[in-house]
Amino acid sequence: MTSFETAFLIVSTLVTAGALAYLVWLLRTSGRDRVDDPDLVEQFRETAPFEKLDQVLDPPEGE
Repeated sequence: MTSFETAFLIVSTLVTAGALAYLVWLLRTSGRDRVDDPDLVEQFRETAPFEKLDQVLDPPEGE
């Protein structure tokens, strides 16, 4: 085997291991429940721009 083939096999193995590690992480973290934080909900209620709610529900003409 040439040095190029050896380097190619090593790089291919590392890339495959990295991709598998990412897929395992993705499968473990996907489908988690959303965060249930009452303080975060209260902060959102205090800082939410409710005055713009009518623009979201009924956008101006031409958009």
